[in-house]
Amino acid sequence: MTKPDPSLLQDVVAAKVLDAMKVASAALRAAGIPRIAAGMHLLFGRTRPWRPMPSPVIHRALCPALAAAVIVAAGWRPVVLRAETGPINVEQSTLTVFVYKSGLFSAFADNHIIKAPIARGSISEVAPLSVEVTVHSADLRALDPNLAPDRRADVQARMISAEVLDVAKFPDITFTSTAIEPAGTDRWTVTGKLTIHGQTRSIAFPVARVNGRYRGEVAIKQRDFGIEPIRIAGGAVKVKDEMKVQFEIAR
Repeated sequence: MTKPDPSLLQDVVAAKVLDAMKVASAALRAAGIPRIAAGMHLLFGRTRPWRPMPSPVIHRALCPALAAAVIVAAGWRPVVLRAETGPINVEQSTLTVFVYKSGLFSAFADNHIIKAPIARGSISEVAPLSVEVTVHSADLRALDPNLAPDRRADVQARMISAEVLDVAKFPDITFTSTAIEPAGTDRWTVTGKLTIHGQTRSIAFPVARVNGRYRGEVAIKQRDFGIEPIRIAGGAVKVKDEMKVQFEIAR
């Protein structure tokens, strides 16, 4: 049986590779990558005599190109790599606001505990680290276990009214991180933009991961967001400007 001529096989392989590279060049142009396409056209798009090369050289030089051509011809498109961002488990996450009393007759006033259910959010645990949280203002609920039901209802009504949150005009409270820096094992410093009552301010606070959940707290001032702390009896009874927000975020 006659053995095939090696030089003839090289010519056949080379011709197939050149055809594939021309197809790849056209596909790259269509995909919006003109520089690569132009380079491939310069290398493989013109007709010229084939000069046989040793088989190992062909293997090293053309096999990667052939593989690229096959991928492109099969429908490859550019892929943009993104961080692995996933949704927050809103059912397992908590956000609680503590508002404290002050004033001359603060003994006759009440501290307030406000539940702020998270409506939606996302978190990325790989670089670049990020977190976003949205709370619907109208969903905030005054818990105040020491208050009678009628007084608790009054606190609730006042909180969502135009006097405080004005939920009809400002329906959402949002936080979006702008930087998250490591601060030790399972600890970070989070900086971001908090929007309440239509006002946006930059805040920073520490976060720790405990049992797979992200926990922390931050102090904010109502006046920073255009909210005047409630006063009663000419200011003899009032709530403090500063509030404390505690959170636990679950994936």
